[in-house]
Amino acid sequence: MAESEGMDAAELQGLLVAAKHHYDIGCRVAAITRFIPREFITQAIEQPDDEPMPQLLDHLHGSVDNTVELAADHHLIAAPMWHYPHGWLLLSRIAQLPRWAIAELDHAHTLSIELPQLMREANVQPERGIWGLVKRLVDPQKEQRAAYAQQLLWEFASDPDRYVLYQRVADRLPELESALAEENRFDGFNPLRLGYPYRDIGEGIIIRTLGKHLAEEAAEDPDLEEPKAIAAPEDQELAFLDVEKLWQLMPVLRRVENHPDSLPNLRAEAQTALNALRGERAEIILRQLPVEMLKEVTADRLRTQGLETIGVFSAQDVLDTDAQQLAHVNGIGEKTARRLRAAAYTMRNEALGGGTRAHTLLSEAQNQAHKEAEDSYPGGPEAPDGPSKEMQRALEAARTQSTSQIAIGSDPTKAATTLVGVLGRYAPYEEEDEPYRERRTRLMDALIPLIRQLPQLGTQGGDNPFHTPECAIVGPHAKKYCAQLEDDMRWAIANPQLLDPTATEGFGRNQGSITLNYQLGKWEDYLERPAYYQGLLAKLLSHENTRGSEAHLSEEILEAIRNTPLDRSLLHDLSLRGYQSFGARYGIVQRKVLIGDEMGLGKTIEAIAIAAHLHATRSQDFRSLVICPASVLINWAREIENFSYLKVHRAHGPEKDAALKRWRKQGGVCICTFEGSRVLELGEPDLVIVDEAHYIKNPEAKRSQAAAGFIKTAQYAVLMTGTPLENRLEEFNTLLGYLNPEVVPQNPESITSDQYRRLIAPVYLRRTQQDVLDELPAMQFSQDFIELSEEEERIYRHTVEEGNWMGMRQACLGIGASGTSSKMTRLVEIVDSARSEDRKVVVFSYFLGALELAAYAVPDELLVGTISGKVSPKDRQKMVDELGSAPAGAVLLSQITAGGVGLNIQAASVVVIMEPQLTPSKESQAIARSRRMGQLHTVDVHYLVAENTVDERIIEILNTKRQIFADYAQDSIMASADDAVDISELSLAAEVIAKERQRLGYTNSGMKEEGAAPEGSETAFDPLPTASEDLE
Repeated sequence: MAESEGMDAAELQGLLVAAKHHYDIGCRVAAITRFIPREFITQAIEQPDDEPMPQLLDHLHGSVDNTVELAADHHLIAAPMWHYPHGWLLLSRIAQLPRWAIAELDHAHTLSIELPQLMREANVQPERGIWGLVKRLVDPQKEQRAAYAQQLLWEFASDPDRYVLYQRVADRLPELESALAEENRFDGFNPLRLGYPYRDIGEGIIIRTLGKHLAEEAAEDPDLEEPKAIAAPEDQELAFLDVEKLWQLMPVLRRVENHPDSLPNLRAEAQTALNALRGERAEIILRQLPVEMLKEVTADRLRTQGLETIGVFSAQDVLDTDAQQLAHVNGIGEKTARRLRAAAYTMRNEALGGGTRAHTLLSEAQNQAHKEAEDSYPGGPEAPDGPSKEMQRALEAARTQSTSQIAIGSDPTKAATTLVGVLGRYAPYEEEDEPYRERRTRLMDALIPLIRQLPQLGTQGGDNPFHTPECAIVGPHAKKYCAQLEDDMRWAIANPQLLDPTATEGFGRNQGSITLNYQLGKWEDYLERPAYYQGLLAKLLSHENTRGSEAHLSEEILEAIRNTPLDRSLLHDLSLRGYQSFGARYGIVQRKVLIGDEMGLGKTIEAIAIAAHLHATRSQDFRSLVICPASVLINWAREIENFSYLKVHRAHGPEKDAALKRWRKQGGVCICTFEGSRVLELGEPDLVIVDEAHYIKNPEAKRSQAAAGFIKTAQYAVLMTGTPLENRLEEFNTLLGYLNPEVVPQNPESITSDQYRRLIAPVYLRRTQQDVLDELPAMQFSQDFIELSEEEERIYRHTVEEGNWMGMRQACLGIGASGTSSKMTRLVEIVDSARSEDRKVVVFSYFLGALELAAYAVPDELLVGTISGKVSPKDRQKMVDELGSAPAGAVLLSQITAGGVGLNIQAASVVVIMEPQLTPSKESQAIARSRRMGQLHTVDVHYLVAENTVDERIIEILNTKRQIFADYAQDSIMASADDAVDISELSLAAEVIAKERQRLGYTNSGMKEEGAAPEGSETAFDPLPTASEDLE
């Protein structure tokens, strides 16, 4: 192109046509790339490789107008409520392209941006004559710009790389543009109709959108104190419901919806009546709270003088009086009036929610009123001898509110009598067979909310299934849930009387004596059978069983537990099993509870989790108190220190006063014995944990009275026992009475065990091993740390000074001491617990002397015998057989070298290892005697470890060697073999003796020259008189 003469018209026209073609391609690309977030384009440009970009789809969210909440955390979305994001099919295809292709699309669009401006400037021809002269005078640069633009367009068109780029982009555009057209033709929302891979992509969009929608709804809900946990998208499934079956059920569902005695309507009525009942109790409480008490619930300054002139004496009076009338009182004003009502509403919410502050303020008001009355009538007959009837009623209401969310109570208020009437109408449902009731409940929970919120599904949209409104179910197990629901619908289609409330003689309905009780639903009948009605209410408002005693919890309590996130910020090295997490959250929600889980399920861990949550979510000076037997005090301290960051203070021994002082100043967890709880100045802790709570079953005992006082004043209380005291109701009811006297039945013999469990469920949780442990046989390990007595400590120091290896080990067992062995005390406690649990015990020790002490400590009627090397194999098996037929709590003693191999001892499910073994393989073999096929219980293994002795040193050394071995052989199947870390006793003995002598301040030069004999040797050194029989 000649620069001096410019470009002729034909050449210019051809250049403009080519530019227009490129520009059109750029516009088509722009219509595509506008759907791609800029950050992904940047990634493609920076790394233009062959990898696709599936992460493009992660940000895609549709929109949903509404959802239907079904049971078990599942939600339903109908097609009319759903909208896919525009361009989702296009992005689905783009996500499959290599990065370099996405980068090319952006490059083609970028190059095309300046083409319109260049085309306008280049489209200029030089003019001759006067007009050309005038135009050049007006804009002398125009022709120069035109020439420059023509030059750029010519370079653009003649660049072979750009030509190839635009050609490749142009070839790819039809495929991408067809995706947009296909999306516009897609009038449903079931991605199954699109085929792979759009099916999975569409499901992902639906699931992510629902999660976002639910999270936004929860954030906007003013009634939620804490955000509701929403399952992560990867934990959700999607399934599509067969709405044809729903249409077939529609007539009977409409009858259910409209019938007053249908299950959904009865449930709604019961919930409304229960809410009204709690509101009535709140009003009773507020009427007994003097208006001055409102100052306790607000930081604002409140003036209350003069309110009595308009008849405002209580917090409830403030709510009953409008702000304008309050403001007319001299000295109040509009601002104070608003603050008064705000404080009254705060107190009402506190009373409704069952907070303890309402009860505390009532008690203060009662004390103040009593003091004023005594001042007015000192010593006279007019002086009151207790709270007024109104105050008693209010105190009872506050206790009921704070201890149970579903208690009907004994006050025949309007709401209470209404609730009892609703339960009377619900009672016939309880006569149904269990399978029918379960099906009915599932169908009602799912379908009635659905048809109420989706009226458009009530009419069939023709025979074409594509005209049928589609329904998707999203949830953690949507496919299984949907399959179950469709199976229930098929069953209901075949048996419509299952759902029809008008079918009083319906299929599956057992007609019994209940229909003859004409008092059903009357207050008088409720007073005669309160447990029965309380059980009806629990069933009506709750889902059926999860596991164990969770079956008897109300829906309200279960929902509260499910929606309570467990703060684990103060826990470490602890993986809670599901049932342990549930137990911890149960204790947090219900505040004062008795956890009666079967032995070995980890009640201690649950209690630590409760304490850690409360310390993390409450004030820094929150104080917890653990009361336990002396034999497990060390174990409690170790468990808390091992699994939490909580400060532990042992209020026991010579340092107890210093520990108490630190606890009061720093907060944390104080641990004391039952005896210590009687004599120590412990104040009023916020959380009280009582381990082995059956120790306080006698209300006349001083230790019981001391513990009961702490339970009463604490905000939270956790009693723990593995003893099923339900078999001795009087003692069991004593424990329940410490927590909430309202749940203790007056005539327990008049109700069934199931009714009794439903009545006490708000304060009592018990799970057995079969309830929560799917695998059999399972194992639960615990190291029980034992504090040696002064005599045992003296003997132990003497053996360390002498360097006597066997003497050190035996001293930890109490061999040679004249007093009671500390380890034997703990053994008796384990046997007692096993006896109450209807289980049997096998005890292993290397030393015969230890087994002799155990035989003396265990009651004669429980001792089966002792297996040692001197007992023949025939007699050993005979003892094992006798253990199988022995009563609960029976004990078989065995030397670990004799009974630890070759025997099947499934009858025993509690294994006690009296001292750490030098060869872990021996321990594993001994435990395997009980943990084998045919074992019906979890095997509880107790390791008795004397604190700060050779026992701990052995464990430390073996654990170190286990870790070293695992580090180097963790990929080998042999890494889990215990005998891979068995080591020489001689080397271990020398190492342990040296460490213990150093710890106790002895020089190693005094160590016995004879050294240490290996286990089983006839040359073991032992100056103690009972040692001669310790070896086989």
